[in-house]
Amino acid sequence: MAIEEPCCIVSIDKDLLQIPGMHFNFVKGLLYEIDEQEALKCFYRSILTGDLPVDNIPGINGLGPVKSGKLINHLTNALDMYKVCVEAYTKEYKDSALDLLHRNAQLLHIRTKEGIGWTPPK
Repeated sequence: MAIEEPCCIVSIDKDLLQIPGMHFNFVKGLLYEIDEQEALKCFYRSILTGDLPVDNIPGINGLGPVKSGKLINHLTNALDMYKVCVEAYTKEYKDSALDLLHRNAQLLHIRTKEGIGWTPPK
């Protein structure tokens, strides 16, 4: 179902930042726009950091928002961001890296269209 009228995501949940559009943080009183590029970066940074305390999704040990940003923020396409994640997961998880990375990405990805989930970029 496509949204045809202007809308705004009102939330403090960082996971929703992977959705392009207008966002309002009601705690900070901030209204801002997330473009497609920034939304993609938010998604791949979340794959690196995981969401262990809230959603029980492990990421890379010692990799928080600042370090994941240094790895992802300068990149401009999904394939390069994915490659960074593959490298980090391989160092951390060895043989089970790709299975865990793909599972985590599928869990963290917010579907914006019915029936379309995350798949690795090619």
